[in-house]
Amino acid sequence: MKITREIKTAILVIASILLFIWGYSFLKGRDLFTSYKTFYVEYNNVEGLASSAPVTINGLVVGKVSSIQLQNGTGKLVVELQIKTIFLFQKPALLIYMSQD
Repeated sequence: MKITREIKTAILVIASILLFIWGYSFLKGRDLFTSYKTFYVEYNNVEGLASSAPVTINGLVVGKVSSIQLQNGTGKLVVELQIKTIFLFQKPALLIYMSQD
């Protein structure tokens, strides 16, 4: 069976689109093949913290900061953390809510 020029072009276009999507996600700091748990935490001050910063526990990288937003009315900052695995946190009062991706 001979593969025509149109089929080769279609395969090349589909592969390049998938590579572009993966590369764009990689540059934004997202991993398409890893599942995360999302935690939202309130802080009064997050000086020096930025999006895509690593989240570490005792030096081990367990996730990253997804976004930082100002909460309306209270003036506190809500930080969205994406954690790769489940850990028990010592201060559960900081945890607002959790969602599964």
